[in-house]
Amino acid sequence: MKLTKEDILNIDKYLIKKGIKYIDIRYELIDHLVTEYESIENYPDLESFLRKRTAWCRIIAEKRANSIHWSYQKSLLKRVLSFFKTPPFYGVLLVWLSILISIKAEYGSVLMNNSMFWVFIGVVLFQYVDMIFWGIRSKKESKMLSISTLINIYSLPNIFMYVVGILESIFQTHPNCATLYFTIALIVNIAALIEVQTKRKRGLKEYEFLKSSMV
Repeated sequence: MKLTKEDILNIDKYLIKKGIKYIDIRYELIDHLVTEYESIENYPDLESFLRKRTAWCRIIAEKRANSIHWSYQKSLLKRVLSFFKTPPFYGVLLVWLSILISIKAEYGSVLMNNSMFWVFIGVVLFQYVDMIFWGIRSKKESKMLSISTLINIYSLPNIFMYVVGILESIFQTHPNCATLYFTIALIVNIAALIEVQTKRKRGLKEYEFLKSSMV
């Protein structure tokens, strides 16, 4: 039995009522439930089918939440590596290094590394604003990417911020280490921002698909 768009919308509403709020998790469950239901020969009514699968949906949603950390860290690392396969990246990197060399020649290593530090902090603050804006606001669009997803994507890049204090003495005696550290930190944190935007666009397509079911 082929489910209609209205049926799919009803599945989505059912999952929301059962506490599965975020579409990046719901969409995966809907895909599985639709496939399973349409493969059954003696079709039960949809509501009965969903009631029997409620416990399973909650277990899967919980497991996904537990495994999401490593899956998104792997996705982030792939994003970072993809930079090095893109020729324009080396052009941007060359411009960045040229600016740093100019600042160092004119003002010294301390000011250069302080400037890099504040650029890095600016990127991190933007991540927090992004997380708050999309993860907490009440509109439906904010649920395209769950707050847990955002936290997990940004957790690895933010480690660079927490380690700065520990490495401060090393940076003071070895300024070049600080330059390398903040350059890598910026690359990883910018990659995280891009990864979030990519997943958000995918979530938007899924959201629009479900919304179109109401037509």
